Amino acid sequence: MLELNDFSSIRISLASPEQIRSWSYGEVTKPETINYRTLKPERDGLFCERIFGPTKDYECYCGKYKKIRYKGVICDKCGVEVAHSQVRRERMGHIELAAPVAHIWFVKVTTSRLGLLLDLSPRKLEQVLYFAKFIISRVNEEAKAEAINKLKDELELELAETEAPVGEKPESATGEEGAAAAEESAEKPELSPEKLKIKEQITAKINEIEKIQSLRLLGVNEARELSSQSGDLFEAKMGAEAILDVLRRLDLEKLRDDLYQEAMASSGQKRKKVIKRLRVVKAFLKQGTKPEWMILTVLPVIPPELRPMVQL
Repeated sequence: MLELNDFSSIRISLASPEQIRSWSYGEVTKPETINYRTLKPERDGLFCERIFGPTKDYECYCGKYKKIRYKGVICDKCGVEVAHSQVRRERMGHIELAAPVAHIWFVKVTTSRLGLLLDLSPRKLEQVLYFAKFIISRVNEEAKAEAINKLKDELELELAETEAPVGEKPESATGEEGAAAAEESAEKPELSPEKLKIKEQITAKINEIEKIQSLRLLGVNEARELSSQSGDLFEAKMGAEAILDVLRRLDLEKLRDDLYQEAMASSGQKRKKVIKRLRVVKAFLKQGTKPEWMILTVLPVIPPELRPMVQL
């Protein structure tokens, strides 16, 4: 048992999934609380004696071991440790979530820490978290550059074919003949309508690929269309899983340096916003916590004696 005054200081910070599991005495896998007939806690439920400890002093769930002489013994039948019932005030459990979720403290606040870190407005952040829009979480920069270069080469080839047929070279001319030829070529249109259309199509494709940037939001139809055209260049997700993926890829030290340079070069409201972002990044680096811990994958369950049970 922990002594009430046996501490010198308290620190509140983000907890990692591994730390939450280390606090836990077992995983809660059922939503039940107590059996309505026996009025005993359900196994693997929110009041499970195997996880949180016995409800009666020094007595296991099935009653095989009783009295203080069996203190510390774990019943081989019900799995409950023989201990004082006060352990139910300090033993914690955990729930392994089927999908990541964002904590409301980091989303639904005046200055959203998630929004500041990712430079997303609260509205855009909620659109991703509530499955209204996709967000580009990863961009394959090498494949993107290769695709752009390939399209540029294709465009140059089309323009070269327009200027002169393959295998022919323009004859050189001097004097009056050269001047007349220059005037005649100047009067000719640069591209035919077909070639102009091809150029516009290729240029549009290049612009579309260049717009593929990390943290760009996409509508459902837009994401489906872009994925069918350039699906190998990026990865787009929605929900808290997408934000978790983005946060895991963040390089805080690089982001800190970039924000510092941006703060030195900006002014006014933009500078204030950059400084706010910089403070959040520096706080993460100072405390040694990771941004992805703001997205919960493991949910801590506080001791049952600290939780009220209200009949519905």
